[in-house]
Parts: sequence; structure tokens; C-alpha cells
Amino acid sequence: MQLASHRRFGLFPLAHERRNAAILQREPLKPELGGNARALFELVVSLCHLYLRATLASSSIGALELSVGAQEIITSLNLKPHPEGGWYRELHRSSLRVTMSQESRCALTSIYYLLQRQESSRWHTVKADEIWHFYAGAPLELFAYQPGERALVRRVLAAPAAEIEPAAVIPAGTWQAARSLGEYSLVGCSVGPGFEFADFSFVSDMPGHSDHFTGSMRPLRELL
Repeated sequence: MQLASHRRFGLFPLAHERRNAAILQREPLKPELGGNARALFELVVSLCHLYLRATLASSSIGALELSVGAQEIITSLNLKPHPEGGWYRELHRSSLRVTMSQESRCALTSIYYLLQRQESSRWHTVKADEIWHFYAGAPLELFAYQPGERALVRRVLAAPAAEIEPAAVIPAGTWQAARSLGEYSLVGCSVGPGFEFADFSFVSDMPGHSDHFTGSMRPLRELL
């Protein structure tokens, strides 16, 4: 892909982002003040910088969502339909091998993965650890469910902010599902040992799965 396309998806800094970074790195004016006046001045400068960082970050993310559509990303990244829903392309399959249950396996795989509004990553499980990492678009809602403990964890992946992180780990064997909270979400999924469709199962194909989608879990039946 051309470098320009990577810049549009936030993989390299845009011109306005470089300008914003330069603004934030400038040394503030330091008038000759003493005592409480200097302390107050430094506090005001610090608050202004915090506000500026938050404003620039939100405006950059908003501009990215508005200027790049899901179909453009699907075309530019050459994404294909994924069996669980959404769109993907394998980005890397390691040549390194690991032994798992006396079987030689690829050490690591990584994909681009995109979900549009009304699309979902259906409830499924993988026999390997998986890391989801947010790239662009709207926040992603990610569910992880441990059937043995009947414990559900909901995470929202997005650009780093208060109580929000851009990545999450799904341990091997965990039931998982995801959906976009906007027009689209572009993420990456890294699996180790490497992903194989033979290790992939839909929860809807598992005996007794419906017993788990009652009570507070009932609304999530739509992701089966």
C-alpha cells in the first residue's frame, strides 16, 4: 500500500498532527514572577497544556472518522469477509514454530479486522490467547465470557483516555464477541500460538450454550 494510505489511517503522523505536536513542545513564556504568583502562573500553564492536548486528540480522532469511510478502508487494505462477521486480512504469519500438545504450530499471527455498524464478531472461542488492539474509527465493544464461572467482562477499546485502553487480552478458550459503537471500528487481532481455523468454534455450535444466555446475558443472544 502507498505511504499516503497509511497516513490516512493514522499509522504515520499527519501534517496537522506534526504541527500540533510542535505546539505542545514549545517552551511556555516564563515572566519574572515570585512566590505565589509564579506558582499560580505555572498551574495555569499546566492546565492550558492539558486542555490543549485533550482538544487536539479529540479533533484528530474526529477528523479521521469523518474523512475515511469503512468501504474505503476495506478497499485500501484489501479486506475480505470473515466467517465470524466483519472484514479481515492476515497481516503476518510467523515463520517461527512452537510445540503445542506435541504438535508444531506457527508462533504468531496477526490480522487487520474491521466491523461496520450492524456487523458483529459472533460469539466464538479460539484455542490460543488473542490480543485485540484498536486502530481507528469508533470505539469497539468487546465481550469476554468464562462459561465455567459464568463471568462476563465488557471492555471498550478506543484511543487511550481515562479508564479506556486501546488493547485487551482474551485468554485461550474464552467465549468472545465484539461490535462497533459507531459507523465502523478498525482493529487488529494477534493470536499466539498462531491462528488456525481448526482451533476456531462458534459458541452457537456448542451443546448447552443457550443455558448461558439468560438473565443479564439474554441481550447478548443477538451476537450468537
